[in-house]
Amino acid sequence: MIYPRTNDRVSVPEGTPNGTLFVCVDKTYGKGIRDIGTNQLVSLKDCAMGYWTDNNLQGAHGYDCQWVMARCRGRIVGVWKIDSNKGWRSPAEMPKETAPNDCPTDGNRKGCALIDVGDDIKNLFVSKVVHLGRSHNPLRGYFFG
Repeated sequence: MIYPRTNDRVSVPEGTPNGTLFVCVDKTYGKGIRDIGTNQLVSLKDCAMGYWTDNNLQGAHGYDCQWVMARCRGRIVGVWKIDSNKGWRSPAEMPKETAPNDCPTDGNRKGCALIDVGDDIKNLFVSKVVHLGRSHNPLRGYFFG
């Protein structure tokens, strides 16, 4: 099953773990975005962490995912485990390391702590092509069964 559903072609790299949440970072990663308070460049990890609306997370079954893969222009650029001990929290409870001043206050957004994985896992997926079909939801949770 694929969430959210799409009629377009979907293809993910072989071996993608069940419960992977794909995050599109096309609009943020590599754009030279800096934190407004620290002037520090925002990291790929913080771009992938995002602060996602509850509707997007529910639609992608994000709360059930254990992995995050960031994709940029159709290729995977980062892989992390979701810290299930911390879960999904508000921006105030889960500040970004390189963008601490990115703190939406609409009360309906959540981020998760991401755990770095080893190069052995990263190398299986980074730079691989991924096609997620078309959907209004920037998050795409994938589950195979």
